[in-house]
Amino acid sequence: MKKFLVLIPVLALVALPLFAAAQINTTQTFVENVTDLGAALNIINKVARWFMTIVVAISVIFFVFAGFLYVTSGGKEDKVKDAKNYLLYGIIGIAVALLAGAITIVVANLIGTSSSGR
Repeated sequence: MKKFLVLIPVLALVALPLFAAAQINTTQTFVENVTDLGAALNIINKVARWFMTIVVAISVIFFVFAGFLYVTSGGKEDKVKDAKNYLLYGIIGIAVALLAGAITIVVANLIGTSSSGR
């Protein structure tokens, strides 16, 4: 029961950005008509940006959880190791998110079109 009472505020804080996302303008279409390669790259860029946003959010959760594990480890080696692993997973997540954005830019530059993602 005690863990459940701690979990409620944590879930509320995690869900808080969703309330801010409710303010997003939904009149724009996500996928427009693909008439050329530039339009296709714009769609891919939009998907990559969504992917980056989700992965960065999950990575931040991993960072917070790693800090929590480290603080509550009490010096136990196995819990400190778990905290370091979660920190590593968060760093890998940030790297993957940055690569997702960079790949679309590199492909757009190689092909010779501009991909704004807007």
